[in-house]
Amino acid sequence: MNKPVHSLMRIQLRSIFLSLGEDSSSRENRMNLILEDFYERMSRDTMIGFFFANLDLKHIAHQQSKFLLNAAGLIDQFEGKGPASAHLALAPILEGHFDRRLVILRETLQAQHVPAAMIELWISFESTFRNIVVSK
Repeated sequence: MNKPVHSLMRIQLRSIFLSLGEDSSSRENRMNLILEDFYERMSRDTMIGFFFANLDLKHIAHQQSKFLLNAAGLIDQFEGKGPASAHLALAPILEGHFDRRLVILRETLQAQHVPAAMIELWISFESTFRNIVVSK
């Protein structure tokens, strides 16, 4: 990823985070709640739910939150796994699985009353990982 795109994504992620509440603590809590809802919805989905069988969904959601905060430049360190290594132990992720995840993300963000413009930014950010996590 080149520097200008990376910088633009960082600004977009900050915009998403800032739209989630009045202060840093309430924003982080809201992001965690959104991501917990998102992972819960994915775990119940007939197409992709098997990826989440017997996994600690709250832990995954909180790791995702930290990853996003780090990508936004709002925390200095992320000690979890990046997208490429986090998905190595899973069954192959196909295009349809990835697309389904984006549909569930959109539905979750809408249900959580995230502003429409922020939903589009979040979907756009998540879409950048397609070539990293989808099996070739």
